[in-house]
Amino acid sequence: MSGPGRVSPFFRSANVTQSRLLRVWLLMLAGLLLVGPIGCGDDSEDPRPDSGVPDSGVQDAGRDSGPGPVDSGPDGGPVVPDAGTPDAGPVVPDAGTPDAGMPDAGPDTRPRARVRFVNAFLGSKGNPTDVTDQPWAPFSVDLHVGSTKLFTSVEAGSEAVTAFQEVILTGDTQEVEFVARDTEGGESAPVLAQVGFTLEAGKWVTVVGAGSLLQVGQERPDRPRLVVLRDDALVVEAEPDLVRVRFMSADRVTSATATRRFADTSGNPYGNNTVNAYSPDEHEEGVPVPVDTSRVAIIGTSPAFTPSQSGWLYYSVPQRTFEAGQAYYAINTGEDRRTLPDDGASALLIITAKQDRVVRLRRGPLVYFFNGLLSATPGGTASSLQVVYQSLNVATGITYGTSPKVADLPVSETGVPVRVTVSGQPGQAVLESANSGPLEAGGRYLGVLCGRQGASPTLTVVRERFAAEVPPSAFLRFIHCSASAPTPIDFGSYSMLEDGFSRGDFSPLLTGASFLTATEPAAGVAFSPPVSNTSPAYTWLGVRTTGESSLERFIRGRVLATPSFLILIGEWEGSLTYRTLNIRQNNWGASGPNDANFSPLPEP
Repeated sequence: MSGPGRVSPFFRSANVTQSRLLRVWLLMLAGLLLVGPIGCGDDSEDPRPDSGVPDSGVQDAGRDSGPGPVDSGPDGGPVVPDAGTPDAGPVVPDAGTPDAGMPDAGPDTRPRARVRFVNAFLGSKGNPTDVTDQPWAPFSVDLHVGSTKLFTSVEAGSEAVTAFQEVILTGDTQEVEFVARDTEGGESAPVLAQVGFTLEAGKWVTVVGAGSLLQVGQERPDRPRLVVLRDDALVVEAEPDLVRVRFMSADRVTSATATRRFADTSGNPYGNNTVNAYSPDEHEEGVPVPVDTSRVAIIGTSPAFTPSQSGWLYYSVPQRTFEAGQAYYAINTGEDRRTLPDDGASALLIITAKQDRVVRLRRGPLVYFFNGLLSATPGGTASSLQVVYQSLNVATGITYGTSPKVADLPVSETGVPVRVTVSGQPGQAVLESANSGPLEAGGRYLGVLCGRQGASPTLTVVRERFAAEVPPSAFLRFIHCSASAPTPIDFGSYSMLEDGFSRGDFSPLLTGASFLTATEPAAGVAFSPPVSNTSPAYTWLGVRTTGESSLERFIRGRVLATPSFLILIGEWEGSLTYRTLNIRQNNWGASGPNDANFSPLPEP
């Protein structure tokens, strides 16, 4: 019991508890103020041990002298942790990835333009005289923007078009110098071509190298140059069935007056365009071209393109090459005189404006039509022929036994139908319908007309696949095209006797050659028969029938030095002969033997 003047133990306990609650409250307040823990002095009758945290230096608030709240928990129990804002004591280290350095400066907003390079330069290393049957060895070119090398080791051909690269500008516009140099010359390489241009922020440009690198520093129509095309100037055609195309001529031209036209297969130039050599169409917006175009023509003047009779270049365009909503460049490149099917030959680059997309089209198939068709009756005159595709005469004036006439035909996986008539008389059919067989872009084919007129003549089409040797040597493929000769038959040569000009023994080179079939392999067989010591020199060649009673017939032939087709033609009874086609000449010129005919048949 408590008497007068004594403090009730309950209030004593309450005061102690009140003091403790005050201390907790002050600690909480210190945490919220982010100043660390605050000491409460030594006035508590039950001071807690020092926590080890340094005193914050804040003056002690002293003992609270006012009445305190009644402690609702047991006396002396543990202090209930604060469920509110956590104590603002020492900062816990960040458990994430440490900062890598200076704060992020944000996106790069410097002005910039986008540039790509098209190496359409002509000329081949190690071929200073521009010989057309040498293998393709293009120059590698670096393109500099001022003193900065933007593109390196770009070669003409299948990898001629680079992807776009960004060029950081000093302002919204900047004058720059584009400079082309030979990669192999390093930093000291002489300038091949250069041009000044104003780049604009946000714009796209295509830089094209054109002209011959064999003519650096020369004042010639084919000197090398750089041409800058503005992709943003090309217009996206509003009509859904049309696209805009800007044409440029970059193929080999040596005439200052030569022009080129980009046209449909009927010869109608798109947008009535005409361009000069190594130049783009002056209409930067492009000309309208149907989006579903499957074949185009490049029409050349002064001179026309070789070797086809049309004088044009044709290119088959794969489906979806053109797409609505896009604009394009069409750049004609390469060399139509080349006799090898490599990257130096004619090709059309279809380049999408403002995109890293290019389609390289090789020239359409060329078919060399040779007339080995005998007259309707032995001893008669063989007709001159023509070949018709659809309604177009693609090869005309094909004279018996002379150099072939070259036709342009479209690419086809299954072949295209052609019709053969007497030349100049389309109604007088000789072969009503024949299929060409598969035709590939860039391919050259021999089309041999064999048999007898009026007696089921035939067309045999063979692709040229001779090896590209340097220097070229004699490789041979034999085609039996004599309708009256036995089949199969052997072809070969004779040894030379000690006198250096007389015929010795027969050695077959190709055996069992069937009528209308080209001998294998497709690359030909090496052909180096003995050569006479006479002038002109010759070789002894012969054919031999097969079977038990074989028969040989011989002839003095010209010395061959290049890959060739040898075609047996004529009547077995009297006018049997042959022609060789030199495929290292662009027109596959035909030549006959030294003798007019093979030796006559023996007397019965």
